Amino acid sequence: MWRRLSQRERVLVSLLAAIVVFYLLLWVYVLQPQIKAFSDLRRELAMATVRLEKGRDVARSLERQRLAVAEAEKQFARVATRFEHDLRDGAVLVDIGFEAARQGVAVTLVRPAAVIQKEHYLELPFEFVVRGDYLRVLEFIRKVENLSNLSEIRRLEVKALALAENPSASPLQADGRVQANLTLVLYMAPTPENKLQLEALAEWVVGRYNAYQAQNRTLPHPGLTGAGPVW
Repeated sequence: MWRRLSQRERVLVSLLAAIVVFYLLLWVYVLQPQIKAFSDLRRELAMATVRLEKGRDVARSLERQRLAVAEAEKQFARVATRFEHDLRDGAVLVDIGFEAARQGVAVTLVRPAAVIQKEHYLELPFEFVVRGDYLRVLEFIRKVENLSNLSEIRRLEVKALALAENPSASPLQADGRVQANLTLVLYMAPTPENKLQLEALAEWVVGRYNAYQAQNRTLPHPGLTGAGPVW
C-alpha cells in the first residue's frame, strides 16, 4: 500500500504521522503533567483556603478571648480586695457578734468546718444558729451576707422558735420569734497564707487546739479584752 502511494502522498502521510507523534509526545510529556499539576494545585489551593478561613476564625476567636480576659480581669480587680482580708484576728466574727447585738438577736451556735481547697479559691464554712424576732433575724442575715470580705449564705432554714424548741407544738403558739439555721461561707484566694488565716480563724472560734501554744495577743477590735467573740 505504501508503494502505491505517490511521492506527494507519502510526504503528507509522513508529515501527518510526525504531527500525531508530536502531539502524542506533547500530551504525554507536557500537557498531561501540566493538567495534573494544575489539578493538584487547585486541590491544594482549596485546602489552603479552608485552613486560611480556620486560621481567621481562630484569630477572631483569640481576639474575642483577649477581650473576655480583659473584662474578667477588670471584674476580678473590683472584688480582689475582698479575697485578701486579714482574718487571723477574728475581726469578721467580732463584726458578726456586734451586728447580732445591734439587731437584738442571739447567736446560740457558731461551728466552723474544715477549710475546703478549691481550684481557684478557699472556703471556710460556718454553721450559725440565730434566734430572735423574725424581722430582726432577717436584717441580721442580710448584713452578714454583705460582709467586707467575700461571703455567701449557702443554706438557710427558718422556723418559728416554738416549733424549733418543740416540733410537736401547735403553730398557733408561734409568737413572731424564729430560729434560723444557716451556713455562712467565707472565701479567700487559694494561697498558703490565706489557708493559714482561715485555719487560724476556725481555731479562734473554738479556742487553742494546743494548750501549750502561746496565746495570740492580737485583739480583733479595740476595747475587747477577751480572746474570743462575745455573742
